[in-house]
Amino acid sequence: GNDFAAGLEHAERAAQVTADPDVLGPLRLLQAEAHRWRGELARAEARGEEAAGLTEAGSALWFRAVAEIVAAAGRLGRYEDVALWTERALAAPARGGASGAADAKVLFLSRAAVHLGYAHREDLEGKLLAEMDALLGGGDDGGSVGHRSRHAGVRPGGDLRTAARVHQI
Repeated sequence: GNDFAAGLEHAERAAQVTADPDVLGPLRLLQAEAHRWRGELARAEARGEEAAGLTEAGSALWFRAVAEIVAAAGRLGRYEDVALWTERALAAPARGGASGAADAKVLFLSRAAVHLGYAHREDLEGKLLAEMDALLGGGDDGGSVGHRSRHAGVRPGGDLRTAARVHQI
């Protein structure tokens, strides 16, 4: 449910009895999510960074951890950290298709797009749209995110909030 305090406590107790990154990574991710929901953004970012460090870059868990880092850093106004993690994540290929890595990367991209838009980071906005096109299977046949956004009056470097609304990202 919504008992974030209990979730944090249980995850911490479990983390105290293991050093296995395959167990500890998901526990730290759970804590990052709970801290974000509680508005404890510095803690959310720290636990997200721990989770990312314990999981394979490009895995679903890694992209979910990076999404938590970006959400927390962006809300704290640390847009350079958002840009840094965005560059890392854009360079990481989605691994393990059956495990939802591509879906987790799209989640990350949508969170990053919001904060990069606030930071006026046009240099990364086009890269985000191109990566969404690649992940969602779009081409310039009218099905791509970039193509549809241009027809909606949104261009790379333009208003990503409008693009996200138009594309229901």
